[in-house]
Amino acid sequence: MQSRNSPCHCGSGRKYKLCCLPADERLLIAAQVSEEAELDRWLQADFALGQKLLQDYEWNRQFPNGATLGEIHELPDGSTLVDVVAKKA
Repeated sequence: MQSRNSPCHCGSGRKYKLCCLPADERLLIAAQVSEEAELDRWLQADFALGQKLLQDYEWNRQFPNGATLGEIHELPDGSTLVDVVAKKA
């Protein structure tokens, strides 16, 4: 990282803060915005995939008591469907 008051790296002889710092800061901000946009795209794709899996028939097949794997229903004894499946495994 270059000091604000040191000579600019471009060789102009001016102080960095008065020469290339503003342009370097704009580039840094643009890179951060681009990275955040890419992360948002990945999160949206991940969320969409999760929603698709929850809607998938095999994932949400219905059990005799009306519960599905995509939901957690509390059974009369206080356990959940996940507890019942885990005990049988």
